Amino acid sequence: TEFVGTPRKLIDLTNANQFRLVISRPAGTVTAGQDCRLQYALTEAGAWTNLDGGTGPEVDISGAGGVKNSPWTALAAGAKGDRYIRVMCKQGNGANDPQFRGISIQIR
Repeated sequence: TEFVGTPRKLIDLTNANQFRLVISRPAGTVTAGQDCRLQYALTEAGAWTNLDGGTGPEVDISGAGGVKNSPWTALAAGAKGDRYIRVMCKQGNGANDPQFRGISIQIR
């Protein structure tokens, strides 16, 4: 599921080398195994690929609340340039879905 309420953003990643996703959420029951990751596309309606070009990294948002983050991860070569990015989450069940305080993307 694409993160609701957050528009896709066009970001210039030409000189970026690494990224990480930081998510803050309050305490509360969350479905086990829920996680989020960053994806990019060449156009807003294009094919989406994980920002590392592989399978993640994922930020596990299940369990206790607080600040959760992915490790610094190398940006895929194909992600360099003006790219649309979005946050995607999985394993929601419509009942024990998380609430978020904030989501930030760090790029260096």
